[in-house]
Amino acid sequence: MISQQFPYLPVEVRLEGKVLRDDAALVDTGFDGDISIPAIEAVGMQPIGYEWLILATGREDYAFVFDGEVQLGDFEAVPAKILAVGDRYVIGTGILSRYEVILDHGRRVIVNP
Repeated sequence: MISQQFPYLPVEVRLEGKVLRDDAALVDTGFDGDISIPAIEAVGMQPIGYEWLILATGREDYAFVFDGEVQLGDFEAVPAKILAVGDRYVIGTGILSRYEVILDHGRRVIVNP
């Protein structure tokens, strides 16, 4: 898979029977979790818990935690711990480490199985 939108990838999240999609989820190698989704996407869903986080800005916040699945592009969906926090989709190293990910000179993101 090749994304010409650096540093973003298309992602599909399956959570409590819902399918959530984002064509431009941020690839964040500083985030050691699996994936975060906008908090608004999880309204009305039942979390399995919550976690305190230190965000890139240094601010502390908490995120609701869910079990679900994540699919990058056309690759097979994988189990994931999904955090609901903030206002954007962010893919962390918990998912990225399952693939070969090439950040190609700030122009594109290449993902291989």
